[in-house]
Amino acid sequence: LLNVGQGVLYAEASNELVEFAELTNIPVLTTLAGKSAFPETHRLALGTGASSGTLMVDHFLKKSDFLLGMGTSFTISNFNAPMPPGVTLAHSTNCAEDLNKDYRVAYGAVGDAALVLRQMIDEVKRQIGEHGRGDVNGVVDEIQKVRESWMAEWGPRLRSDEVPINPYRVISELAGSVDVSETIITHDSGYPREQLVPFWQPVTPRGYMGWGKSTQLGTGLGLAMGAKLAAPDKQVVNIMGDAAFGMAAMDIETAVRSEIPITTVIFNNGVMTHYTAHMPQASERWGSNKLGGHYAKVAEGLGAYAEQVTTPDQVRPAIQRALSANQTGQPAVLEMLTKEEETVPRYW
Repeated sequence: LLNVGQGVLYAEASNELVEFAELTNIPVLTTLAGKSAFPETHRLALGTGASSGTLMVDHFLKKSDFLLGMGTSFTISNFNAPMPPGVTLAHSTNCAEDLNKDYRVAYGAVGDAALVLRQMIDEVKRQIGEHGRGDVNGVVDEIQKVRESWMAEWGPRLRSDEVPINPYRVISELAGSVDVSETIITHDSGYPREQLVPFWQPVTPRGYMGWGKSTQLGTGLGLAMGAKLAAPDKQVVNIMGDAAFGMAAMDIETAVRSEIPITTVIFNNGVMTHYTAHMPQASERWGSNKLGGHYAKVAEGLGAYAEQVTTPDQVRPAIQRALSANQTGQPAVLEMLTKEEETVPRYW
C-alpha cells in the first residue's frame, strides 16, 4: 500500500504519485491532510483513512504486507487510520524527525516527495520496464468489488428520503450538482467532517482542504473565504454543523462585504451531536446540547442569499440556486434541516 500525506500536496507531486502507483499497481490511501493528493476516482484509489474512512482502506490495511508512507508524518492519532502491526513499513518524509517517531520503519528516505517519487519511478522503469507490471494480481478488480460492497451498505443513506434530511443525502446531492474538478470543499470538525470525508471524491490536488485534525468549531468558514480569494475561478463550498455556524456565523457578513461568493451548507439538526454522552447532566437539566434559531434568516440579515431546506427533494434545487447566486458575486447559505445522524464509517 501507499499511505499518502500532505507532503505530496506541499511538493505538488500528485502527477508523480499517480505515475508511480500506475507503474507498480499499488493501491493508494490518503490521510485526512493528504486527501486530494491522489484522485479518488482512480482505479487504484482506496479513499481516506482518518477518524472515519472507507471499507476499501480497512480491507487493504488488513491484508497488506508492505506499506510506504509518502509525505506523511506517520503520527499516531485519532484522526489517522492506524498502521497494521507486523507489516513492513517504509517512510519518505522531508522531516528527519518524523522517521521512527511513532512507528518503527524498515526503510527511510528524507527528501521532497516529488524528487523521491521521481527517483522511485526511474528505478521501477529500470527494473521492470517503461510500462510497469500491469494488474498482475487482480488488485483493480478487488478494489472495485470491495467498493461495490461498501456502497451496497451506504448507498441507502446517500439516497435517503428521510425527513428530517439525512446529511449523507445532502453530500450526495452536492457532489451531483457541482463540477468536482472545479470545486474546493472544506468542512468543520465533528460529524460534518466524519460524514463528508469518506464519500467526497476529489479529483484535483487541493480540491479538498483537510484541516480538521483538530476540533475547534467555525474554522472552515474562514478557510473557504481564503480559498476563494486564492482561487477565484473555483467553486468553493464550506459545510458546517449548527454549532459551528453559531461560533462563526457573523463572518458571513465579511464574505458579503468583501464580495467573496462561497456557498456554506449548514447541517442543522438542533443539537451538538453525541454531546449528551459528554455532558449528560447539563444536557438533561439545561438542554446544553441543544441549539435553536432560524439560521437562514440570520444569513439573509447579513446580506447572503439564504434558504432553509426541509425536504430531500428540495436539496438539489436549493444548491443550484445557491450556485447561481455565487455566479452573481453573492455568498450563499443553505440551512439543511437534518437528522441527528451518528452512524459514520469507522473501521478502526
